[in-house]
Amino acid sequence: MSFALVTQRKELAVPFRDRRHIGAIAIAGLAGTAFGSLLYVYAVGAAGAARTAILNATAPVMGMPLSVLFLGEKLTWRVAIGTAVCVAGVVLVVS
Repeated sequence: MSFALVTQRKELAVPFRDRRHIGAIAIAGLAGTAFGSLLYVYAVGAAGAARTAILNATAPVMGMPLSVLFLGEKLTWRVAIGTAVCVAGVVLVVS
């Protein structure tokens, strides 16, 4: 967040101009964090800590296509190589 404040200050200030947006941002952050934490604890209980940790380590693999499809981010060679390195690291840890 501090990096974003330094590099994109104007873009980050836009949602905070309206007080209703501040409340919505806070509620979404709290609800998202609480829901995500509950799902993580459930996953640890249902699948075990080792499997949950492996699934958690694959977040870049799931995040990259979603960011390209829904956020319109560009898929560059650096991103693809970084994702491949993450996958290779997970494979090395698992095997």
